[in-house]
Amino acid sequence: MTTNFFFLPIAARIVPLFCICLVLTSCGYKSYRVGSDAMEPTFSTEDYIMVYKTSDVRFYEVALYEYPYPGKMYGAMLMLGRVCGMPGDIVKFQYGLLYRNGQMSDTPGNLLPDENFYGASTRTVFGWTKQNNWTPRNYGAITVPAKGKTLTISRDNLNVYGEILQKFENVSSSAIDNVPFKHVFINDYYFMVGDNRGNSYDSRYFGFVPRKYITGLVVL
Repeated sequence: MTTNFFFLPIAARIVPLFCICLVLTSCGYKSYRVGSDAMEPTFSTEDYIMVYKTSDVRFYEVALYEYPYPGKMYGAMLMLGRVCGMPGDIVKFQYGLLYRNGQMSDTPGNLLPDENFYGASTRTVFGWTKQNNWTPRNYGAITVPAKGKTLTISRDNLNVYGEILQKFENVSSSAIDNVPFKHVFINDYYFMVGDNRGNSYDSRYFGFVPRKYITGLVVL
């Protein structure tokens, strides 16, 4: 009797939760556990999140995505970040805050203080040159490539677009050598950044994220 009395309340809790998870999974939702502090204070290490697979990626949503450049810094892995740049956007960070197409677009309450920026003095950021001297805190402006849009590729921006042209855009190395040239992009790209701006390895360090690498949007 004691065993049954204990089992019934437990079963009454577990069965509905199992059914809810089953329904959510069948509708395209999947749960994951956060593995870093890059999205603090929004999500902390060991938090559980629910991700919804969707073709509708929206600005400033939190998304789960595959690291597009395994071997560049890390191996293959899933990452969590905020969509800070949509295809065609001009992205800039000034004193750690996001400017999208010239407008300040952050909600500072979502962010951690940025006094100690990750690798600011030891790691070269994506697109850095001696001329622009970008840092993780003061970064850009940089244009996010968009499907169907044309950009002129020159020696001045080859360090920004050269890698994705060869890796994702089917541009040969011989064509890369013959700059300047115009290129019509065949993929949409995104600029992903963690809310923990001072301790997040993200697009400021590795570059653009192709649409096909975005797993889904975080809904819980």
